[in-house]
Amino acid sequence: MLIVWLILAATMKAPAAVRSKMYPVQEMDSNKSRELSRELAAITGVHEALVLVNERVAYLKVDMKSFDEEKVIKLLGEET
Repeated sequence: MLIVWLILAATMKAPAAVRSKMYPVQEMDSNKSRELSRELAAITGVHEALVLVNERVAYLKVDMKSFDEEKVIKLLGEET
């Protein structure tokens, strides 16, 4: 049983170095926030994106190796 576990463990790849990032957003309705979440999630390196209307904030889970923060900032700047 130990040998099987060692073989399985050796073939697993390490999880991505994911980090949480938070950005302020302008006031918007819930439809706009869903659209913005989808646009943010489509950016290279973003694993998850959630825009909370009530808190006026966007939470992102990003892979720091491939994350393009400039695109996020540009997209959020266009939303104003």
